[in-house]
Amino acid sequence: MMQEINWFGTLPTQCRENLLKIRKNISAQDKQKMLEYSEEYFDGQSAYGYGGYQYDGRFTTVVQRWIDHYHITKEAKILELGCAKGYILYEFFKQGITDLHGIDISDYAISNVPKEIHDKCRVGSAHDLSMFADNSIDFVYSKDTLHNLSPTQVDQAIAEIARVSKGPGFLQINSYTNDNQKMGLETWVITIKTVRSAAEWLAVYKKHNYQGDYHFLTFDYLE
Repeated sequence: MMQEINWFGTLPTQCRENLLKIRKNISAQDKQKMLEYSEEYFDGQSAYGYGGYQYDGRFTTVVQRWIDHYHITKEAKILELGCAKGYILYEFFKQGITDLHGIDISDYAISNVPKEIHDKCRVGSAHDLSMFADNSIDFVYSKDTLHNLSPTQVDQAIAEIARVSKGPGFLQINSYTNDNQKMGLETWVITIKTVRSAAEWLAVYKKHNYQGDYHFLTFDYLE
């Protein structure tokens, strides 16, 4: 049964208060630069990207909890949409799971995936999973990615996730439940293309028969 679970809630996050003040005034040029998802987005020193996205083992506990909760075996076929540098998939690899597949839109991120799983990740978009057969994925997940697609692409992605999945799934999407959070979302997530409330996302899940778990990450707007 589908349920909301905040699997990543205990992980460290950026201090948003000061960065929000900067992001409120982002220029069109800087925003376009971030939408390239290049080195500047992941490892540049601006306030608009990660400011350096390096492996630190923070996902180890989350992956172990997934394995236990979803009964993921070493033979499982796992797909991550928006895998970035592949650090979550790498944790599955360290647990002895090798049938791994990662997709990300960023050439830069894919080129910096750990060497042990580099051949398991490719450049692509979550709305086109045509390389996977129906009901072929044991566990599919996506963290903070799908809202960066256009509304049309998002709907295609949800439908594709439902099509390829034969087991559990988990989607974490940036969203809102009130006007203050909507303002926070639009200010903080500068790459966002689909701004939907939690209720609107749930309607999309239902429409496309997504059966997995989910979490809506929200951001309070700070004056």
